[in-house]
Amino acid sequence: KEVLVGTREGVVTIARDGSATDWRVTHRAITDRHISAIIKEPESGLTFAGAFHGSVHVSSDEGKTWQARGTGMTQNNVYSLAAKRVNGRVRVFAGTEPAHLFVSDDLGANWQEISSLRSVPSVPKWNFPAPPHIGHVKHINFDPDIPKTIYASVEVGGLLRSTDAGEHWEEFP
Repeated sequence: KEVLVGTREGVVTIARDGSATDWRVTHRAITDRHISAIIKEPESGLTFAGAFHGSVHVSSDEGKTWQARGTGMTQNNVYSLAAKRVNGRVRVFAGTEPAHLFVSDDLGANWQEISSLRSVPSVPKWNFPAPPHIGHVKHINFDPDIPKTIYASVEVGGLLRSTDAGEHWEEFP
């Protein structure tokens, strides 16, 4: 069994041989980046990694090799990733610091900002206690029964919901 782990020094692949406690490092990649999020998109089989000062990287070989894919992203610190089938296609989402939300409809080759995320009244108050004191999109999730409903949490700022695939957002108090 292998597991990919995001670290301050890249993606580390660890494996075990049957013993639940006998893990060993089998591979390291993107060692010059702080990896904050890793997801496996099941339909394409691609693995996505989000990096601080490094955007998004994609692997088609279980994390052995990686390709940078950040075309269209205006923020370079990727904090969270998620993927969901919306309107018949796979969409990959990337949350950043400062808190912005990006989407890709071509498995990370090109990104567009969902700028409406920043239309809620609390945006000026988004802040993080530790330096550099900038709020970030911590989690991205979806309603399992309603594909167009997206949740995004901003650390520290609030919980937001869109019921129309990101066109409009509302805040939860």
